[in-house]
Amino acid sequence: MRAIGGTPRDSTSPKAPVRTRATMRRQAASGAGDLRPDPPEAGTAPGEPGATARGDFAPGTDLPVAAHSEPADAVVAALGSDAERGLDPAEARRRLERHGVNRLRSAPETPWWRRLLEQFQNVLVLILLAATVISAVEWWLQDPRETALPYEAIVILAIVVLNALLGFVQEARAEKAVRALMALSAPEATVVRGGERRPIATDEIVPGDILLVEAGDKIPADARLVEEANLQTDEAALTGESLPVRKDARPVEKDAGVGDRRSAASPACSRPPSRSRRRSSRSSTAPADA
Repeated sequence: MRAIGGTPRDSTSPKAPVRTRATMRRQAASGAGDLRPDPPEAGTAPGEPGATARGDFAPGTDLPVAAHSEPADAVVAALGSDAERGLDPAEARRRLERHGVNRLRSAPETPWWRRLLEQFQNVLVLILLAATVISAVEWWLQDPRETALPYEAIVILAIVVLNALLGFVQEARAEKAVRALMALSAPEATVVRGGERRPIATDEIVPGDILLVEAGDKIPADARLVEEANLQTDEAALTGESLPVRKDARPVEKDAGVGDRRSAASPACSRPPSRSRRRSSRSSTAPADA
């Protein structure tokens, strides 16, 4: 499959797929169908802040087009790309800096002190802390005191603190192991840049990239099909469809539902393995509207 990635989705979709950060911001509610990039502001020259040209999207803007309903050539042209040669490597780097990586925004990391305090948010631990306070108060009120120090309270408190420290260390090690596994299993995608096939990390896919997808591959970004060869995708995670869905590069109706957009593909989909001769299909990334 050959496709152009990052295509916009209709904001009225009843069930929009997961959005990636390589996609651009939400399409305007007016749903304008103009395929051309927004014109530069008055007094700005191409390349200056506020200026836009073919293939140069200004920050905070999007592609005002329902890509699944437009011809593939028009979508490729609107994204300033080339269906055969793809993006220039230098342009791809600029877009990566401008739009960010093709990755879901993760929750901010919990500070260490908060994770430590969470170890005490347990009913049993609170009961032990209450017992510590009661034991210490009882020792304080003794007259005369039987011991020089409230040993019972100290022992209970030491057990609670030791338990919290062990839980904190175990959680920190588990998180570190998960991050290491994620780094080792970082997925890759095949794109066309400067007329050459290049394997890159899916994080580095940018709007306008030409994607090559073969049997068994996962769709790495929201994409508009440009060229396909007997392409079927597994969309169970997206629509609940149990059987592979036939895809076609021809445009569909603008108001077509997510499951009927045969000319588009989503990261929630994958291309099932095939026993027939492996042949690449081509798509191109473009901004998605979630």
